[in-house]
Amino acid sequence: MLDSVHGRCAQAVSNALIFFESFSGKNMTFSEKETARDVVSEADLAIQTVMLRGLHESGWPVISEEKENNFEILRNAEICWVLDPIDGTANYSENIPFYGISLGALKAGEFFAGAFGMPATKELFYTINQDIAYLNEVRLKVLPKTLRASLVAASFSSPSTARGVEREREFLLFGSLNDRSKGALRLGSASGNICYTAAGRFGLSYGLNNKIWDVAGPLAIAKAAGCQVVTSPIDPSGRISFVVGHPAIIEEVRSEFQPFIGSI
Repeated sequence: MLDSVHGRCAQAVSNALIFFESFSGKNMTFSEKETARDVVSEADLAIQTVMLRGLHESGWPVISEEKENNFEILRNAEICWVLDPIDGTANYSENIPFYGISLGALKAGEFFAGAFGMPATKELFYTINQDIAYLNEVRLKVLPKTLRASLVAASFSSPSTARGVEREREFLLFGSLNDRSKGALRLGSASGNICYTAAGRFGLSYGLNNKIWDVAGPLAIAKAAGCQVVTSPIDPSGRISFVVGHPAIIEEVRSEFQPFIGSI
């Protein structure tokens, strides 16, 4: 039965990408939530409704961005779906093509299966099993890189969770990585950052105090592609910090991330 989780995950996102095409050319309404960069659209809500209907048929509980959640499920359920109908809605609102539909499955708290579909670029990242992941029809396999030869992608914490000295430390880390690499970027989709790392486009991606639905599926994809994936424990509000990349690069940045993630 567990072997079907990967297939269910990929099929659910593939179907949602087809459904998303119905919003092409429509004028969307976007509403601000906690911050100016945290917005929701009609498409987010419609995609969530359609996907929840299908996911509930599995009998496994679902955590999703646009609904009330009980994060205890993440620790207590044998299998749990984690959905972000659109990760990168702010980008979507400005017609920037770096956004997508993110779905993951946690098994006993482990990032087990994942799929991430990018409507604008026609890319579907997905796991076949815990050791194999694909981008469309091409198998993903992380390639050796150094930090100096890599682009780095960052996902910052929300202004509501980091202030003062902690926020200053985040920017100092970003600046240090920027100066020692091909460049550090903040692109507005943690899911996209992680999947691009799994595809070898970035050498390193990281996120601080990100919501679990932003990263659950892509972290499974990155692990299956051979990336080293290091995370903090999921906190009671469903937040997690992570760093993903080739093991050699993780070794280079190990000490810098310990204050944010703990022992690597």
